[in-house]
Amino acid sequence: PTPPTAPAPPTAPNPAHETLQFTIDTTLREPTIVLDPTHDTGDDTNDNLTRINKPVFIIGNVDNDVSHIVVHIDGRDYTIENTGGNLAFTPDQPLSDGQHTISVTVTDIAGNTKTSAELQIEIDTQVQIDSVTLTTDSGVNDHDNVTNATRPSFEIATPDDVTSVLVSFDGVNWTPISKNAAGQWEFTAGSALP
Repeated sequence: PTPPTAPAPPTAPNPAHETLQFTIDTTLREPTIVLDPTHDTGDDTNDNLTRINKPVFIIGNVDNDVSHIVVHIDGRDYTIENTGGNLAFTPDQPLSDGQHTISVTVTDIAGNTKTSAELQIEIDTQVQIDSVTLTTDSGVNDHDNVTNATRPSFEIATPDDVTSVLVSFDGVNWTPISKNAAGQWEFTAGSALP
């Protein structure tokens, strides 16, 4: 007789292996944004006051893996490219006179996002002279701008942010003047006028 046979064991599955390399990235530096010092005009080049209405801003602390950069100016967004290092940005439209709030947001390839501290700047493209007064006005009417003084004196009133005033009698030769004890710009002709 034929001996009994056991069924063949099931074929074991062939194991499969796959290796996945991945990176965990949770770090991102906070970017900075400042007014380009060469565009901070006036006597103080660190006061964020400028007469340039399309100023240049410098963006720093941008990591190499940043893939998205957005500059925010008063709620309007400008997207710029990460070209590495410190980045320069100029708005495409002039900014109006007055205060403006600027910040920058960066996002890296891992999806981390950081926003800079807000930068407050002021655009001031206008200057005005409030009044010019002949202080040596003589005669019956002392407000008619008629004087017998051959070296007349004047007071010039300006807004508080005016830091220098030049005067001229001929439109060619300009002389800087200073403020008097009352805080008014004051000028007396250096020689007798014809």
